[in-house]
Amino acid sequence: MFEQEEISFTKEVKDEVSLLELENIDYIKSLLSGFIKINGSLLLRNGEWGIQIHTENKKTAKLIQKAIKTNFKVETRIIVTEKRRLRVNKDNTIIIIEIIKGAKDMLYSLEIIDDDLGFKTLPSKEILKDNECRRAYLAGCFLASGSVNSPKTSNYHLEMAVSDEELAYFLVKLLHKFYIDAKVIKRRNSYVCYIKRSEKIADFLRIIGAYRCLMTFENVRIQRDQYNSVNRVYNCDIANDMKSMKSGSEQLEMINYIDKMIGVNNLDDNLKELAKVRLANPEASLNEIKDIYEETTGKKISKSGIYHRFQKIKSISEKLKEGKS
Repeated sequence: MFEQEEISFTKEVKDEVSLLELENIDYIKSLLSGFIKINGSLLLRNGEWGIQIHTENKKTAKLIQKAIKTNFKVETRIIVTEKRRLRVNKDNTIIIIEIIKGAKDMLYSLEIIDDDLGFKTLPSKEILKDNECRRAYLAGCFLASGSVNSPKTSNYHLEMAVSDEELAYFLVKLLHKFYIDAKVIKRRNSYVCYIKRSEKIADFLRIIGAYRCLMTFENVRIQRDQYNSVNRVYNCDIANDMKSMKSGSEQLEMINYIDKMIGVNNLDDNLKELAKVRLANPEASLNEIKDIYEETTGKKISKSGIYHRFQKIKSISEKLKEGKS
Protein backbone atom coordinates (compact mmCIF):
# COMPACT_ATOMS: atom_id res chain seq x y z
CA MET A 1 0.00 0.00 0.00
CA PHE A 2 2.73 2.49 1.02
CA GLU A 3 4.85 1.52 -2.00
CA GLN A 4 1.90 2.20 -4.31
CA GLU A 5 1.30 5.61 -2.64
CA GLU A 6 5.01 6.43 -3.03
CA ILE A 7 4.96 5.56 -6.75
CA SER A 8 1.75 7.54 -7.20
CA PHE A 9 3.07 10.69 -5.50
CA THR A 10 6.40 10.45 -7.33
CA LYS A 11 4.47 10.21 -10.60
CA GLU A 12 2.37 13.25 -9.66
CA VAL A 13 5.53 15.28 -9.00
CA LYS A 14 7.20 14.17 -12.24
CA ASP A 15 4.01 14.78 -14.24
CA GLU A 16 3.76 18.32 -12.88
CA VAL A 17 7.42 19.17 -13.49
CA SER A 18 7.16 17.69 -17.00
CA LEU A 19 4.40 20.17 -17.85
CA LEU A 20 6.51 23.22 -17.03
CA GLU A 21 6.96 25.66 -19.92
CA LEU A 22 10.73 26.05 -20.31
CA GLU A 23 11.54 28.82 -22.77
CA ASN A 24 15.02 29.92 -21.67
CA ILE A 25 17.62 27.86 -23.55
CA ASP A 26 20.02 27.96 -20.58
CA TYR A 27 17.40 26.38 -18.29
CA ILE A 28 16.55 23.78 -20.94
CA LYS A 29 20.21 22.84 -21.34
CA SER A 30 20.62 22.52 -17.56
CA LEU A 31 17.56 20.26 -17.23
CA LEU A 32 18.64 18.10 -20.19
CA SER A 33 22.21 17.91 -18.87
CA GLY A 34 21.03 16.53 -15.51
CA PHE A 35 18.51 14.14 -17.06
CA ILE A 36 20.74 12.72 -19.81
CA LYS A 37 23.75 12.36 -17.51
CA ILE A 38 21.71 9.96 -15.34
CA ASN A 39 19.38 8.30 -17.88
CA GLY A 40 21.48 8.41 -21.05
CA SER A 41 23.61 5.67 -22.61
CA LEU A 42 26.12 6.24 -25.38
CA LEU A 43 25.97 3.93 -28.39
CA LEU A 44 27.88 3.44 -31.63
CA ARG A 45 25.88 2.60 -34.75
CA ASN A 46 27.23 2.40 -38.30
CA GLY A 47 30.37 4.19 -37.20
CA GLU A 48 28.40 7.10 -35.75
CA TRP A 49 28.04 7.99 -32.06
CA GLY A 50 24.54 8.31 -30.69
CA ILE A 51 22.65 8.18 -27.43
CA GLN A 52 19.66 6.42 -25.92
CA ILE A 53 17.67 8.25 -23.24
CA HIS A 54 15.15 6.24 -21.24
CA THR A 55 12.31 7.05 -18.87
CA GLU A 56 9.23 5.33 -17.45
CA ASN A 57 7.14 8.51 -17.37
CA LYS A 58 5.22 9.36 -20.56
CA LYS A 59 4.95 13.09 -19.80
CA THR A 60 8.65 13.27 -19.00
CA ALA A 61 9.41 11.57 -22.32
CA LYS A 62 7.35 14.23 -24.11
CA LEU A 63 9.17 17.04 -22.29
CA ILE A 64 12.62 15.65 -23.06
CA GLN A 65 11.82 14.95 -26.72
CA LYS A 66 10.27 18.40 -27.22
CA ALA A 67 13.22 20.14 -25.52
CA ILE A 68 15.70 18.27 -27.71
CA LYS A 69 13.90 18.69 -31.04
CA THR A 70 13.11 22.37 -30.42
CA ASN A 71 16.64 23.39 -29.50
CA PHE A 72 18.96 21.00 -31.36
CA LYS A 73 19.27 19.82 -34.95
CA VAL A 74 18.87 16.12 -34.34
CA GLU A 75 16.77 13.22 -35.51
CA THR A 76 14.99 11.29 -32.77
CA ARG A 77 13.38 7.88 -32.72
CA ILE A 78 10.97 6.67 -30.03
CA ILE A 79 11.14 3.06 -28.89
CA VAL A 80 8.53 1.70 -26.47
CA THR A 81 9.45 -1.48 -24.62
CA GLU A 82 8.77 -3.22 -21.30
CA LYS A 83 10.84 -4.07 -18.26
CA ARG A 84 12.40 -7.48 -18.13
CA ARG A 85 10.93 -8.13 -14.72
CA LEU A 86 7.26 -7.25 -14.98
CA ARG A 87 5.54 -5.85 -11.89
CA VAL A 88 1.94 -6.88 -11.18
CA ASN A 89 -0.70 -4.12 -11.44
CA LYS A 90 1.94 -1.54 -12.42
CA ASP A 91 2.95 0.23 -15.60
CA ASN A 92 5.99 -1.62 -16.92
CA THR A 93 6.50 0.61 -19.97
CA ILE A 94 9.94 2.02 -20.76
CA ILE A 95 10.19 4.82 -23.32
CA ILE A 96 13.52 5.21 -25.13
CA ILE A 97 14.45 8.32 -27.08
CA GLU A 98 17.19 7.36 -29.50
CA ILE A 99 19.35 9.96 -31.24
CA ILE A 100 22.00 9.18 -33.84
CA LYS A 101 22.32 12.10 -36.25
CA GLY A 102 23.42 15.23 -34.43
CA ALA A 103 23.77 13.48 -31.06
CA LYS A 104 27.47 14.27 -30.66
CA ASP A 105 27.03 18.02 -31.23
CA MET A 106 24.09 18.09 -28.81
CA LEU A 107 26.06 16.28 -26.09
CA TYR A 108 29.00 18.66 -26.52
CA SER A 109 26.60 21.61 -26.28
CA LEU A 110 25.17 20.18 -23.06
CA GLU A 111 28.75 19.61 -21.86
CA ILE A 112 27.93 16.02 -21.00
CA ILE A 113 30.78 14.37 -22.93
CA ASP A 114 34.48 15.16 -23.24
CA ASP A 115 36.90 14.87 -26.17
CA ASP A 116 37.36 11.16 -25.49
CA LEU A 117 33.61 10.64 -26.02
CA GLY A 118 33.03 9.68 -22.43
CA PHE A 119 30.48 11.07 -20.00
CA LYS A 120 31.78 13.86 -17.77
CA THR A 121 31.18 13.11 -14.13
CA LEU A 122 30.16 16.61 -13.10
CA PRO A 123 28.33 19.45 -14.88
CA SER A 124 30.28 22.55 -15.90
CA LYS A 125 30.00 25.99 -14.29
CA GLU A 126 28.36 27.23 -17.49
CA ILE A 127 25.53 24.69 -17.14
CA LEU A 128 25.03 25.82 -13.53
CA LYS A 129 25.79 29.51 -13.98
CA ASP A 130 22.91 30.83 -11.81
CA ASN A 131 20.27 29.59 -9.37
CA GLU A 132 17.63 29.13 -12.07
CA CYS A 133 19.99 26.86 -14.00
CA ARG A 134 20.79 24.96 -10.78
CA ARG A 135 17.07 24.50 -10.13
CA ALA A 136 16.58 23.20 -13.67
CA TYR A 137 19.52 20.80 -13.27
CA LEU A 138 18.04 19.41 -10.04
CA ALA A 139 14.66 19.07 -11.78
CA GLY A 140 16.33 17.08 -14.56
CA CYS A 141 18.05 14.81 -12.04
CA PHE A 142 14.79 14.18 -10.17
CA LEU A 143 12.90 13.45 -13.40
CA ALA A 144 15.64 10.96 -14.29
CA SER A 145 15.92 8.95 -11.08
CA GLY A 146 14.05 10.67 -8.27
CA SER A 147 11.39 9.34 -5.95
CA VAL A 148 9.54 10.81 -2.98
CA ASN A 149 7.36 9.13 -0.36
CA SER A 150 3.73 10.09 -0.13
CA PRO A 151 3.16 12.62 2.69
CA LYS A 152 0.43 10.25 3.93
CA THR A 153 3.16 7.91 5.17
CA SER A 154 5.01 8.67 8.40
CA ASN A 155 8.43 8.19 6.77
CA TYR A 156 9.41 11.37 4.93
CA HIS A 157 11.98 10.55 2.24
CA LEU A 158 13.09 11.98 -1.11
CA GLU A 159 15.99 10.61 -3.11
CA MET A 160 17.89 10.69 -6.42
CA ALA A 161 19.98 7.67 -7.42
CA VAL A 162 23.09 8.03 -9.59
CA SER A 163 25.87 5.67 -10.70
CA ASP A 164 28.78 7.99 -9.76
CA GLU A 165 29.72 8.58 -6.12
CA GLU A 166 31.29 11.92 -7.04
CA LEU A 167 28.05 13.09 -8.68
CA ALA A 168 26.03 12.02 -5.62
CA TYR A 169 28.17 14.18 -3.33
CA PHE A 170 28.06 16.98 -5.89
CA LEU A 171 24.23 16.93 -5.65
CA VAL A 172 24.57 17.21 -1.86
CA LYS A 173 26.69 20.36 -2.31
CA LEU A 174 24.27 21.73 -4.88
CA LEU A 175 21.34 21.22 -2.48
CA HIS A 176 23.29 22.99 0.27
CA LYS A 177 23.25 26.12 -1.91
CA PHE A 178 19.46 26.09 -1.36
CA TYR A 179 19.90 25.38 2.40
CA ILE A 180 18.75 21.78 1.99
CA ASP A 181 20.60 19.15 4.03
CA ALA A 182 21.12 15.90 2.15
CA LYS A 183 23.19 12.75 2.64
CA VAL A 184 24.54 9.90 0.50
CA ILE A 185 24.25 6.14 0.93
CA LYS A 186 25.42 3.32 -1.32
CA ARG A 187 22.64 1.00 -2.47
CA ARG A 188 23.69 -1.97 -4.56
CA ASN A 189 25.34 -0.50 -7.69
CA SER A 190 24.22 3.09 -7.18
CA TYR A 191 24.76 6.03 -4.88
CA VAL A 192 21.67 7.66 -3.44
CA CYS A 193 21.45 11.34 -2.51
CA TYR A 194 18.54 11.62 -0.06
CA ILE A 195 16.60 14.13 2.05
CA LYS A 196 14.70 13.11 5.21
CA ARG A 197 13.37 16.28 6.85
CA SER A 198 9.83 17.08 5.74
CA GLU A 199 10.32 20.85 5.52
CA LYS A 200 13.41 20.35 3.32
CA ILE A 201 11.50 17.99 1.03
CA ALA A 202 8.89 20.73 0.71
CA ASP A 203 11.68 23.19 -0.20
CA PHE A 204 12.93 20.80 -2.87
CA LEU A 205 9.46 20.49 -4.44
CA ARG A 206 9.31 24.30 -4.59
CA ILE A 207 12.79 24.52 -6.12
CA ILE A 208 11.96 22.17 -9.01
CA GLY A 209 8.61 23.88 -9.69
CA ALA A 210 6.19 21.21 -8.37
CA TYR A 211 3.93 23.81 -6.72
CA ARG A 212 0.67 21.85 -6.84
CA CYS A 213 2.34 18.79 -5.31
CA LEU A 214 4.00 21.10 -2.77
CA MET A 215 0.55 22.28 -1.62
CA THR A 216 -0.65 18.67 -1.35
CA PHE A 217 2.49 17.72 0.60
CA GLU A 218 2.20 20.70 2.98
CA ASN A 219 -1.54 20.21 3.62
CA VAL A 220 -1.09 16.55 4.53
CA ARG A 221 2.03 17.36 6.58
CA ILE A 222 0.20 20.10 8.54
CA GLN A 223 -2.73 17.75 9.24
CA ARG A 224 -0.31 15.05 10.40
CA ASP A 225 1.61 17.50 12.61
CA GLN A 226 -1.64 18.79 14.14
CA TYR A 227 -2.74 15.22 14.85
CA ASN A 228 0.65 14.44 16.40
CA SER A 229 0.47 17.62 18.53
CA VAL A 230 -3.01 16.73 19.77
CA ASN A 231 -1.84 13.18 20.42
CA ARG A 232 1.18 14.43 22.39
CA VAL A 233 -1.05 16.67 24.51
CA TYR A 234 -3.44 13.76 25.05
CA ASN A 235 -0.57 11.49 26.10
CA CYS A 236 0.76 14.18 28.45
CA ASP A 237 -2.70 14.55 29.97
CA ILE A 238 -2.90 10.81 30.54
CA ALA A 239 0.60 10.79 32.05
CA ASN A 240 -0.30 13.70 34.33
CA ASP A 241 -3.54 11.99 35.34
CA MET A 242 -1.66 8.80 36.17
CA LYS A 243 0.90 10.82 38.13
CA SER A 244 -1.89 12.62 40.02
CA MET A 245 -3.60 9.34 40.82
CA LYS A 246 -0.31 7.90 42.12
CA SER A 247 0.43 11.04 44.17
CA GLY A 248 -3.14 11.10 45.49
CA SER A 249 -3.04 7.46 46.57
CA GLU A 250 0.34 7.99 48.29
CA GLN A 251 -1.01 11.07 50.12
CA LEU A 252 -4.10 9.16 51.22
CA GLU A 253 -1.92 6.33 52.51
CA MET A 254 0.20 8.79 54.54
CA ILE A 255 -2.84 10.62 55.98
CA ASN A 256 -4.59 7.36 56.91
CA TYR A 257 -1.42 6.14 58.65
CA ILE A 258 -1.14 9.40 60.63
CA ASP A 259 -4.83 9.17 61.54
CA LYS A 260 -4.32 5.60 62.75
CA MET A 261 -1.22 6.44 64.80
CA ILE A 262 -1.98 9.86 66.33
CA GLY A 263 -5.21 11.09 64.72
CA VAL A 264 -5.48 13.68 61.94
CA ASN A 265 -7.08 16.16 64.38
CA ASN A 266 -3.76 16.34 66.24
CA LEU A 267 -2.02 17.92 63.24
CA ASP A 268 -1.70 21.72 63.12
CA ASP A 269 -4.67 23.53 61.59
CA ASN A 270 -3.14 24.03 58.14
CA LEU A 271 -2.13 20.38 57.75
CA LYS A 272 -5.38 19.12 59.26
CA GLU A 273 -7.45 21.17 56.80
CA LEU A 274 -5.42 19.92 53.84
CA ALA A 275 -5.60 16.30 55.04
CA LYS A 276 -9.39 16.47 55.29
CA VAL A 277 -9.66 18.00 51.78
CA ARG A 278 -7.56 15.14 50.37
CA LEU A 279 -9.57 12.49 52.24
CA ALA A 280 -12.77 13.94 50.78
CA ASN A 281 -11.30 14.15 47.25
CA PRO A 282 -9.08 11.08 46.73
CA GLU A 283 -8.78 11.40 42.91
CA ALA A 284 -8.33 15.17 42.61
CA SER A 285 -5.17 16.61 41.06
CA LEU A 286 -2.91 19.05 42.92
CA ASN A 287 -4.53 21.99 41.11
CA GLU A 288 -8.00 20.71 41.99
CA ILE A 289 -6.95 20.20 45.66
CA LYS A 290 -5.72 23.82 45.71
CA ASP A 291 -9.06 25.13 44.39
CA ILE A 292 -11.12 22.98 46.78
CA TYR A 293 -8.90 24.00 49.74
CA GLU A 294 -9.38 27.70 48.97
CA GLU A 295 -13.14 27.27 48.55
CA THR A 296 -13.50 25.18 51.72
CA THR A 297 -11.28 27.25 54.04
CA GLY A 298 -11.54 30.68 52.43
CA LYS A 299 -7.74 30.88 52.55
CA LYS A 300 -5.58 31.69 49.51
CA ILE A 301 -2.70 29.33 48.81
CA SER A 302 -0.36 28.63 45.90
CA LYS A 303 0.16 25.27 44.24
CA SER A 304 3.67 25.15 45.69
CA GLY A 305 2.20 25.89 49.13
CA ILE A 306 -0.07 22.85 48.80
CA TYR A 307 2.92 20.78 47.69
CA HIS A 308 5.05 21.85 50.68
CA ARG A 309 2.25 21.02 53.14
CA PHE A 310 1.96 17.55 51.67
CA GLN A 311 5.73 17.23 52.10
CA LYS A 312 5.28 18.05 55.82
CA ILE A 313 2.56 15.40 56.06
CA LYS A 314 4.95 12.94 54.39
CA SER A 315 7.70 13.85 56.85
CA ILE A 316 5.39 13.28 59.84
CA SER A 317 4.29 9.91 58.41
CA GLU A 318 7.89 8.79 57.93
CA LYS A 319 8.92 9.85 61.45
CA LEU A 320 5.98 7.90 62.90
CA LYS A 321 7.08 4.82 60.94
CA GLU A 322 10.68 5.26 62.15
CA GLY A 323 9.49 5.58 65.73
CA LYS A 324 7.43 2.41 65.39
CA SER A 325 10.37 0.45 64.04
